[in-house]
Amino acid sequence: MKKLLLMRHAKSDWNNPGLKDHDRPLNDRGKNDAPRMGKFLRQTDNIPELILASSARRVKETVEGVSSEWEHQPEVVFLDELYSGSYRGYFEIIQNHSKPVDSIMVIGHNPTMEDTAAALSCGSNTSSVLIFPTAAIACYEVPATGWSRLKRSSGELKWFMIPKLLKKL
Repeated sequence: MKKLLLMRHAKSDWNNPGLKDHDRPLNDRGKNDAPRMGKFLRQTDNIPELILASSARRVKETVEGVSSEWEHQPEVVFLDELYSGSYRGYFEIIQNHSKPVDSIMVIGHNPTMEDTAAALSCGSNTSSVLIFPTAAIACYEVPATGWSRLKRSSGELKWFMIPKLLKKL
């Protein structure tokens, strides 16, 4: 059984309209939410072995914040293809990575994150099963012996967490 974590980047800063979208940093809320989600992953024993992440600045800062709560750091691979890709592209990246791991976290953007979750759960990217606010994480179990066998409708949602709920705990 494989574990796939899907995370939307934390809240980004829109205060500098001159910045390219790819270069936007996290805002204060995002800088607080990312470590909070990392702590949740640590406390629930859900730290991934590998992180595949978009190359956007806000995603890089999300990775830094999330992993700041972990004693052991997973390998992180930043990919331009996760910046503006489709759910099919996300699937291909997961299927084609070369690391022998049982748990992967993908950190990317909407609407592709929601489309990927929908395709994983029900095989369709036409309507989302989950709404991903910033820094949301969904955890899926995938009954495959290898990531190359990942396909649509092959994931079972185990849990879904958003930062707003952690503030109440």
